[in-house]
Amino acid sequence: MAKDTSSSKSTGGAAPLYGMGVLGGLVYYIDTSSSFLDGLWGIALAIFWPAVLVYEGLAAFGA
Repeated sequence: MAKDTSSSKSTGGAAPLYGMGVLGGLVYYIDTSSSFLDGLWGIALAIFWPAVLVYEGLAAFGA
């Protein structure tokens, strides 16, 4: 039987950081919502705000 020498370790990357950002966004947006629809919109914003931040940052640099 041959020993497997390939390495498949994963360091986790940015997933925990993204998760903390989503959790923080959820807390902020739901806490500041004044209606049910504001709360739903806050959930969507909490999930997508990192992507919007990167997009706007790149747009500011002209990329």
